[in-house]
Amino acid sequence: MKKNLSILLGILLIISISINTYYFLKSNTEVTEQNQKYFEKYKDSIINDFQYNDYKEVTKTYSHLLSLPVNKPDEYFINRQKLFIYNNDTSNIIITVSLTVSEYNKVNNNEWVHSYNISPKIVNKFSKQNNIQISQVANVAVASQSFNLNGCNITVMAISDSSGVENKVAQELINFNNSLISFLNETK
Repeated sequence: MKKNLSILLGILLIISISINTYYFLKSNTEVTEQNQKYFEKYKDSIINDFQYNDYKEVTKTYSHLLSLPVNKPDEYFINRQKLFIYNNDTSNIIITVSLTVSEYNKVNNNEWVHSYNISPKIVNKFSKQNNIQISQVANVAVASQSFNLNGCNITVMAISDSSGVENKVAQELINFNNSLISFLNETK
């Protein structure tokens, strides 16, 4: 009796693992295919139709890829990511948009991932507050936000020298993202 129960439990365990593996692989493949479709739609729409104020997108169809960590080969991302670079001659701000297909986020599973703003004023404030001696701070302001939208990871970064209006880079990033998100939501 005990032997039969052990055999039955072993068979059920093998069946359970097989079914779970099958559905996980099938589900993950379906997610990736749907996400890839949104990625292509978004990429083509941005290339052909997205405009923001006096910014000019300079990369067009060029794909730029930085080498990846050891655990992911470069070929893995070749058709799954696109970098857009927007330049504005008068504002002295560069905005980058990195669009990447997500392996895990499903379509309609939209979320904010992170948001930050760095400037010499912020670095000086916290170094002083924490009694850390800094002899030189880079004269650059950076603001970044990342979010997931319809199976795509999107990171937008605004970069400029730090001269000028306080929080100008952060405010420009927010305005750009509001425009981009509205545009992408209208892209069906």
